[in-house]
Amino acid sequence: MKKRYIVIIALAGFIGLAWTIVRLTNILAIYTVPTNSNFPTIKSGDRIFASRLVSPKRFDFITFYTTTDQFGKQIYTQRLCGLPGDTIEIKAGDLYINGLFADSGLTLAHFYKVPIGELQKVKGLMTPEEQEGNINARDSILVNLADAEIKKLSLTATKQLQSPFEKNDEIFKSYKKEMNADYFGPVVVPVNKYFLLGDNRSASQDSRYLGFADNSDYIATVLEKK
Repeated sequence: MKKRYIVIIALAGFIGLAWTIVRLTNILAIYTVPTNSNFPTIKSGDRIFASRLVSPKRFDFITFYTTTDQFGKQIYTQRLCGLPGDTIEIKAGDLYINGLFADSGLTLAHFYKVPIGELQKVKGLMTPEEQEGNINARDSILVNLADAEIKKLSLTATKQLQSPFEKNDEIFKSYKKEMNADYFGPVVVPVNKYFLLGDNRSASQDSRYLGFADNSDYIATVLEKK
């Protein structure tokens, strides 16, 4: 019996050591996503499984380290859209890579102006903050919606875009160019850098604002979510 306990303890110790190695080397990592920056593909509260053993390809989601003045060093999850040498441009909210439209096939979300008469169609999709912000709306309401919902609900909605003449100080700080999130670039991704975007294009703090991500900050490639 004593020998059996020794074997069980040794096995438990081995499993614990193996799991520690797995986590420290990012052979397999599990994260709980805290934001909706990749809505509707990955929602706040979703769990994602990622591995460093899988080399990232264009349009894969990856986890990586980023540092901001407000929050310091954190782990972000975003879609890898630009590889070294790629020319990235966003025109009227649409992504172009090397001159080609690149958003087809992606599940994206944006802010939309929806006529007040269609409020009941989208009320169940609105956050409490959106409901409070639109409480006195007369003509239209502003809602963060998955693009697919526009067609599904037959909404006469208009994508909320910034003017091409509107500038963003945070983007200027990163790129030294007068651009905004909807009219961005063209910029060329440097060697050993990545350009990352969140699928929730109107509500994502990504490479448009933070600058290119260094590939040394890459942690792992997302395999699946739950």
